[in-house]
Amino acid sequence: MLLITAACSNSGNGSSQTSKGETGQSGATGPDMKKPDPVTLKWSKFMSGRGKDYFENYVKPFVEKKFPYITLEYIEMNSEKELDEHIATGDIPDILIAGDTRLPILADKQFLLDLKDLVKVHKFDLKQIEAPAISAAELYSTKGELDGLPFTKSAFGLFYNKDIFDKFGVSYPKDGMTWEETMELIKKVTRKDGSTQYLGLQYSGSHTNIGKGMALNLIDPKTGKAAFNTDQWLRVLNMLHDVYSITGNQLQNNLIDRFVDGQTAMVPWWTADIINAVQKKVDGGGSLNWDVVTYPKFEGYDGYFEIGAQMYTISKVSKHPEDAFKVITYLATDPEVLSKAATNFDLPVVKLDNLDKLFGSGREILKGKNVQGMLKGKFLDPHAPSQYDDLAKQAFDRNAGKYLSGEISDPRTALAKAEEEANKAIAEKK
Repeated sequence: MLLITAACSNSGNGSSQTSKGETGQSGATGPDMKKPDPVTLKWSKFMSGRGKDYFENYVKPFVEKKFPYITLEYIEMNSEKELDEHIATGDIPDILIAGDTRLPILADKQFLLDLKDLVKVHKFDLKQIEAPAISAAELYSTKGELDGLPFTKSAFGLFYNKDIFDKFGVSYPKDGMTWEETMELIKKVTRKDGSTQYLGLQYSGSHTNIGKGMALNLIDPKTGKAAFNTDQWLRVLNMLHDVYSITGNQLQNNLIDRFVDGQTAMVPWWTADIINAVQKKVDGGGSLNWDVVTYPKFEGYDGYFEIGAQMYTISKVSKHPEDAFKVITYLATDPEVLSKAATNFDLPVVKLDNLDKLFGSGREILKGKNVQGMLKGKFLDPHAPSQYDDLAKQAFDRNAGKYLSGEISDPRTALAKAEEEANKAIAEKK
């Protein structure tokens, strides 16, 4: 593993340098004040979907208008390997977008600048940001750093095909349902009609994502070992088994395609992924009679999903940390910036007036839909992330898959094997 401090010892020391003569956020000057010297800040993303298009539409034009002395330069970077290559050559982004669960990887590389001093110097009010989002930035750290500034959270929903419900005379899903209530609907709409098998509900990605509905740790933060052999993870595994053991509703690939093609009745998923897929179908001349309600929650829990916050981070070796901080705090809190991003499904982590009207308003296909269903749900505080989460996910998915296929007959055995394999992989990684 390449450490940024070792590779970039001559690239800057992360001290609070800023452009000479800087006088305010916009770089405006009085009659006796010198204009700020030009500054170029390098920008990229780490394992995030907010790439060059996002940068060009929701970042660069706003920043360069607000701060005329700053030029933003985008660095294309799509993997951890590419980040290591940039660290090795010293071509390091000043600002990097990363999801909250990716912060431990960046911290392990000693990439991240602790923002707490800059927060204090600039008197930035962290209370304007939702508490769960700040928790997502702080939780992984044992030293109390603030290594990322949250600016948006993921939007989710339970998307459903109205035609399938109509075909079988079943009432539509409602906002605020539990997984237990959703299960009853799955049973009613998993049907075969002629040669067509309709799937009641499908879920894709890592099976551990279901555990986000209870904000379950994958790694015990005290022991550093996998934490799957618990009653809560057993509840996750049993629920997955109940869903996919319904005759005709076996786990399938291509979740999104099957939904937009009209085969699947319900999909609990990330908003942007589903809307973009439906939009693609409509643009191609197709149609889908769909709507959305709140993502299901586990009975006994107030929230439906742990918050998934995207973070602005600053490199520890940036030569312009003050300027970078002004940029990210502006982007994270300015109503004009946030309003523009909200039209494309960004959920801000600060209060934004008329969010219910702005959210997704840039998409014609959302007119007449239950947009509130994607906004009503309460988020849970995040689990304690670890740099070994991905290894744990892989072990859980392998053994959950074996349990769902019948290769492993007992759920506790599957959880024990997942723990064993995860701990072995962690030990090899260290």
